[in-house]
Amino acid sequence: MQLIRKLGRRKNKTGNNYTSWGLFKCGIVICGKEVERPLGNGKIAKSCGCNRYNFTEEHKQNIAKALKGKNKSEEHRQKMSKTRIEKELSKGENNPMYGKNHTKETKKKQSNIKQGLYDGDKGPFYGKKHTEEARQRMREAKIGKNAGEKNYFYGKKFIGKENHQWQDGKSFEPYTPEFNKDLKQSILERDKYSCQCPDCEDTINILHIHHIDYNKKNNNPENLITLCRKCHMKTFGKNNRIYWIEYYQNIMKDRFS
Repeated sequence: MQLIRKLGRRKNKTGNNYTSWGLFKCGIVICGKEVERPLGNGKIAKSCGCNRYNFTEEHKQNIAKALKGKNKSEEHRQKMSKTRIEKELSKGENNPMYGKNHTKETKKKQSNIKQGLYDGDKGPFYGKKHTEEARQRMREAKIGKNAGEKNYFYGKKFIGKENHQWQDGKSFEPYTPEFNKDLKQSILERDKYSCQCPDCEDTINILHIHHIDYNKKNNNPENLITLCRKCHMKTFGKNNRIYWIEYYQNIMKDRFS
């Protein structure tokens, strides 16, 4: 379908993440209907769904020819039968939730999660940290999956001064106290919770606040811009920094001029 314009970001059904939406025009010439869809789905879809079951006569004949003379194998039939039986057995009294109801406390928690009332500092784990014992268990679990030669970085040296983009440890410099939640929230609201890169496809839900001049101490609003994770990753590396500084400075000049 053809993208007419972006509609910004909206909360999903659970209320935990934001999804980018857009207004699309149906790709079927006869239809031409304008519909709202998530950007990722709208760009992939060819129509608004108007031609989902309207097969042409030629298409129907091709389907009939492809299926003619073909029978399901005995193994396939047994799998289908087993699936039906399992579904039937899971109904009624055999269902583990049969006759049970969620408590009022559980229902309240589920309602709060859907409404987004646990976001940010309202979350039950906000401000808390894993114990050293828990961290060690998680570390061991990750190492076990990609240990030794299974690890992508096995035998490679990309860390610290061994990395070709090492810049005397600038990336480890801490952010200033002024770069806090309130400032980030104000930038997100100013940019309407959407990536400000004109060429962004915007199919990633995670947003970052980027320092245009790469100076973590310069927290001037004109030096801060909202980017999605994919566009933010493009700015990494020391070789293209001048290009990205000029690129986003020109965008901000057009906005504030």
